[in-house]
Amino acid sequence: MIKKKVLSLIGSPREESISAHLQRLFLSGFADFAEIEEIRVYQHEINPCTACGHCKHLTECVFNDGMTSLYHSLENSNFITVSSPVYFSSLPG
Repeated sequence: MIKKKVLSLIGSPREESISAHLQRLFLSGFADFAEIEEIRVYQHEINPCTACGHCKHLTECVFNDGMTSLYHSLENSNFITVSSPVYFSSLPG
């Protein structure tokens, strides 16, 4: 059986955060039949989108930042999971 690819995006800046722990606990149920790639978003320098439209014409972002390396993982995943802490009733960033 071909293993599915699961991309795990963790949005917490803390290495051993509760949201990261819960994400890993959730994904442990998939370990037998899925290849899991974990990406800690805070370890990448990613600029906010400026809606400039550059990507519509050249299929790449005007910024050459950490997001460029994440596109490959996003495109080649069968499933994407996201965990993020909640600060003051709102997601960070």
